[in-house]
This record gives sequence, structure tokens and C-alpha cells, in this order.
Amino acid sequence: MAIKRNNGQLRYCASCEKLFSAIGNTKLCPECREKETEQERKVTDYVREHQGVTIKDAAEATGVPDRILKRMVIEGFFVNKYAENASRPCMSCGKIIKKGTYCTKCLARLRKEAKRKADHSNVITETQKQMTQKSIIDRLNAKAEMEFEKESKKQRTWFKGIFDD
Repeated sequence: MAIKRNNGQLRYCASCEKLFSAIGNTKLCPECREKETEQERKVTDYVREHQGVTIKDAAEATGVPDRILKRMVIEGFFVNKYAENASRPCMSCGKIIKKGTYCTKCLARLRKEAKRKADHSNVITETQKQMTQKSIIDRLNAKAEMEFEKESKKQRTWFKGIFDD
């Protein structure tokens, strides 16, 4: 929840729920951000010192909360020569990956599905446009037919008046 202010925004910290003046898109107050940065340093140092360590081992050894470690893995903190075993499962298929949320196969599949849905919505939009155009044409034809009937009736009345004499 953000409260607008003239020179910035007041937000509630995502960690401690304290109200603070936010600069940019930050979700943590300065104190919590500082603590989290220190925890990141602690984990990074541990991983550098213990090559080949798993994330689970790093979490147990440093005491850093899982949510911070998960975020660090997603952001690619451990994609380097010091952390060969730093990995996580793909959110879709469970394949072990080093960075991100999805493996390359799942990411390609998700992109393909998104494109297909976008193309499908374009087809629907085009179909709707054609139906609207058809509807307009049908209404114009119906109106023209009504006008023709009126004119035709007038002409019959006019002819009837001429030949009835």
C-alpha cells in the first residue's frame, strides 16, 4: 500500500511493516534493506569460501532465511565459478536450473503459448471487426430495402392514380 506525498511516496516495509519514505520502487525500509544486504554478503562470502556447497548447506550454515536465498538464486547471485552446485528446480517441470525461474525449454514453451494467445486474440479481434462490418452492411441493406419499399409504394400509388381515370 502506497500513500502519495509531494516529494516521494510513503510505503509500508514488506519486512517489518514500518512506514517509510520510499525512493523509487523499493519495498524495504532502509534498516531492513541494510540487514538484507548484510545477509546477502554473508551467504556470498560463505559460498566463495566453500566451493561446491549447496544452497541448502549455505542456508543452514549462515542462518539466512529461505526467502532471501530463493531471491538471490532467482537474481543470479550464484551463477559463477564459486557456486557450481547453486541451483533450484524449474517452477514448471522441476528440472534443476542455475538462474531464473524457468528452464530454457519451459521458457520457450511459455513464450510460444503467450504468442499463440496473442495471435488468437488478434484473430478474435479481426473476426469481431468483420462481424461488426457485416452487421453495418446488413443494417444498411435493410435500410435500403425499406427505402426501396417506400419508393415502390409511392410509385404504385402514383401509377394507380394516373390509370384510374
